[in-house]
Amino acid sequence: MGGRVTPGPLDAYVFTERGVYRSGETVHVTALLRDAKAKAISVPLTFVLSRPDGAEDRRIVINSDELGGRSFDMPLLSGATTGTWRLRAYADVKAAPVGEVSFLVEDYVPDRIEFDLKAKTPEIAVNQPAQVTIDGRYLFGPPAATLDLEGEIEVRVSQNRPGFEGFSFGLTDEPFTPIRRPLSDLPKTDAKGQAELSIALPELPRTSRALEAQITIRMQEPGGRAIERRIVMPIAAAAPTIGIKPQFKSRVGEGEKAIFDVVLANSDGKLVAKQNLKWTIYKVETRYQWYRVSGVWDYEPVRQTRKIAEGTLNASAEKPVTISADALRALPVGNHLSQKRTGPAASYVFDAGWYGETSADTPDRLEVSLDKTEYAEGDTMTVSIAPRVDGAATVMVVGDKVHATQQVQVPAAGGRVTFRVGADWGPGAYVVAFHHRPLDVQKSRMPSRAIGVAWFGVGRAARTLNVKMELPQQIRPNTTWNIPVTVNGLSGGNARIVIAAVDVGILNLTNYKSPAPDAYYLGQRLLAGDVRDLYGALIDGMQGVRGRIRSGGDANALEMAGNPPRRRRSCFIPALSPSIRTARPTCASMCLPLMAACA
Repeated sequence: MGGRVTPGPLDAYVFTERGVYRSGETVHVTALLRDAKAKAISVPLTFVLSRPDGAEDRRIVINSDELGGRSFDMPLLSGATTGTWRLRAYADVKAAPVGEVSFLVEDYVPDRIEFDLKAKTPEIAVNQPAQVTIDGRYLFGPPAATLDLEGEIEVRVSQNRPGFEGFSFGLTDEPFTPIRRPLSDLPKTDAKGQAELSIALPELPRTSRALEAQITIRMQEPGGRAIERRIVMPIAAAAPTIGIKPQFKSRVGEGEKAIFDVVLANSDGKLVAKQNLKWTIYKVETRYQWYRVSGVWDYEPVRQTRKIAEGTLNASAEKPVTISADALRALPVGNHLSQKRTGPAASYVFDAGWYGETSADTPDRLEVSLDKTEYAEGDTMTVSIAPRVDGAATVMVVGDKVHATQQVQVPAAGGRVTFRVGADWGPGAYVVAFHHRPLDVQKSRMPSRAIGVAWFGVGRAARTLNVKMELPQQIRPNTTWNIPVTVNGLSGGNARIVIAAVDVGILNLTNYKSPAPDAYYLGQRLLAGDVRDLYGALIDGMQGVRGRIRSGGDANALEMAGNPPRRRRSCFIPALSPSIRTARPTCASMCLPLMAACA
């Protein structure tokens, strides 16, 4: 379960246009205010700026428009304390903040150099070093001459081979440990800021899997600071290999066929013809064997495979060969393996059935899957439950509260529960299922319970705007820049647009990421509620003693305990567009005067 903490009644997304400032510069702040359902709300906010020592620097009260947003400038004093500053937003200064952002104040120097890293050949071979070129320059124009270089090479497993996009080569369960080696005796850049490197592979173990080499090069500025660039090169195969490509995306859907393309590729990337290649598809199931040692129960996983389909094929030198497995219809969610065992070998692991976790990795985790990852308000959501034993299940939809609950009997073969997606479920919620098996005295079996969780989104696509800007390849300082902006998805509403132009050398200092309010408000959140039960305090009726929590499989249980959560100067010009009111794609022009870039 990932994501940010579930917000309270008010939720503010506060961000600045970059992550570091000098004293005396101006911080440009933007804040959006939404309720717990991610709907815009308009109330005044008080912003409290704190210095690195925690002392309050100032307070700013900002009103919002009907869209729940506000943008304002916050100048820093000359000689401002260096360190991490924090800006917190309050709807009530006596309550907890509804949002916050932090930024650095430092006497920084932006990145001053840049370089391109390119390979002359598309692949790197075991017995033939790769030729790599470097072309460096200062961001203010001159070539990056006579600068030191350093780097390393890493060999790791690759998901693809060149010319075979989407194909998986080799056995997926074959282990391979990445190999890392430093690159020694690298030359300096010449007077034009260029260099040519000859990079050889380290000694490689035998493997059926496709490999790639990541080459990392660092160029050092005169002051000692370095910038880093990487390229990834595929490693040429030493022998013919089999590739498997599914004709489905991530899984075989309920009631669908499993269809694959298969190729036999030579070391030079050309297809090879071969007769009577055997293929088999297995269903992989995991069950758990309980045992008792020194009065303590424990378990071990037992993996079983069941053959679903098999056949032969003739590899072609002209095009991929297609195989189809009809026997995969109506399989539950699980791992399935297609493999070839002799000679050149390849395998592909995939899921069949519904969306959800492929398998529970401990016996007290319940397999819960959904028919979709996202729903619209009013849709019917179907939840599939795959327990290991007969019993009763309690299935709940949980967001900032429990939205819906059902109790059903679920056999070991599995069952399904349906819910109607409510308008008050917010941008997403969790399905939480508890499955209970009762006490069986005749079989000397204690009660057991398992917990499963699955997250889903609600109406996210309909609530996300698509914004496009037509940007030129190059702009000049001290000019005015007209920016055509297109906004799709307004549905007759209004839009306010804030645009920032910042030196990339400053952004790189803090690895600044562009603001993403859609991911912030509509993305997955942490499960808000606690799960508490008396399972670990059960009396073992067969032993006559207080039960141990491990006797029910709670040793590695899902962790849901704890209390419920509480509620250079940059070239920057913030701008608010005129109100845009139309249901069609909207175009507007933003006019930004550009300042001269700072050293």
